[in-house]
Amino acid sequence: MSQQTVRRRPVNNANLEARRKAMRRKKIKEKKFMLLGMLLAVILVIVLIVWGIVSLVKSGFADTSTLTIAKDGTITMDEVEDFKESNYDESELEEDTETLADEYNESGMGGKAKFKKAKVKDGVAYLRMEYSDYNAYVGFTGNELFVGTVGEAKLKGYDFNDTFSSVSNKTKGDAISSEDMMADDSKKVVMIRGNVHVIVPGKVTAVSDSCTSIINDNEISITQPDGNKDATVLTIIMYE
Repeated sequence: MSQQTVRRRPVNNANLEARRKAMRRKKIKEKKFMLLGMLLAVILVIVLIVWGIVSLVKSGFADTSTLTIAKDGTITMDEVEDFKESNYDESELEEDTETLADEYNESGMGGKAKFKKAKVKDGVAYLRMEYSDYNAYVGFTGNELFVGTVGEAKLKGYDFNDTFSSVSNKTKGDAISSEDMMADDSKKVVMIRGNVHVIVPGKVTAVSDSCTSIINDNEISITQPDGNKDATVLTIIMYE
């Protein structure tokens, strides 16, 4: 029998190279999609971490007792107290505070008091309350507070009998007389008796000189030189 010669089809180098290029492009494209997916995943994780941190900060308590005055007159009070010797737990603190707020609101004494939240950690109690205005704060707590203008303060009998310092760039400056403090009835003023931080809805321009330190443009700290938390003085804060 005669053998037939098998003829092989000649290799088309051009087609082979084209297929190789196509495969390389496919692999590169797949890698790009993979890298893009990894990048999006990393971005998502970062966003979630940042969101978590921001949420924690927003929901957190002040680390020291702080009274914050909003532009609309609303008062937010974060109280920070030693709780080591108390037999209360967190749930009892919440329940009792809510009950007291409800009783105050039903009393018709004026304004509204609202329990926001409480926390007990490492022997320290954190309590946040919100008051519709300074009168509600005074009525609920019994602590002295006034928020208004110099003219309104005069009508309530305040005489500004104190020594004052001007405030600029978060620093106390020149002394200001009582007469100068009372000269402009339209000036905004806060008067408070307590050892707390006070945050006002504006820039502090003058403050009672004793027992105060400037924390920020809109925040001051009131503390007694001897550290006695039970002793208090009337502190006057002027802001714009």
